[in-house]
Order: sequence, then C-alpha cells, then structure tokens
Amino acid sequence: AKAMTPEMELYFLCDAGKAQPRLERCLARKPDINKPNEMGVTALMFACASWSVPFVSRLLEEKADPNAEDRNGARALNIVNDLIAQWESDAELEREDCRKRRLAMEVTGTILWDR
Repeated sequence: AKAMTPEMELYFLCDAGKAQPRLERCLARKPDINKPNEMGVTALMFACASWSVPFVSRLLEEKADPNAEDRNGARALNIVNDLIAQWESDAELEREDCRKRRLAMEVTGTILWDR
C-alpha cells in the first residue's frame, strides 16, 4: 500500500477537525501547508468546513494562506460564511416547522391551556 503523503494526511486530519496531537505530528513532517488538492481545496479550507477553531488557528500560525482560492474561486472565509448561512437557514426552517406544529396542536386541541 502506498504511504499517505504529509499533505494528504493534513487534508484528512483537517477534514475531521479533531486529534490535535496528530495534527502536530503531521506538521512536524513539514507538509506544504498551502498545497491544494485536485479540487483546489487547502487544509485551511478543510479545517474551516469542519468548524475546528483550534485547527484553523494552528494552520494560520503555520502561515496557511487564508486568501487561497479553490477551483470555484471560494476562499476559506467564503466556506465559513456559506456554512453560517446554511445553519441560519436550517434554523429558520426548524422554527417555522415548530410554529406550524404548535398551531396544528392548538387547533386540534392537542394543547389544552385551560386544564
């Protein structure tokens, strides 16, 4: 089996966003921190997508380029902004669903306030 390159290991670790000691061991192997994968995604982008603040901070300490762009022109901050927008949208859909279910229960008498 072919050994994993330091860059591939870095992508894998940052995508998971866990195991800080493994990240440190990987960084000790001196991977090219800004080398993109075949889609143009960097380790910093993977760490941002996994919401791993410790990994993002550590990569920035190692001079990861926050302005690197993937093949679609997205940067690490774009990924974070997109994830926040998706989270907010999902939260709004959940709130609306809760309002509808509550209204349905009130109309059908499932919720009885007078008891």
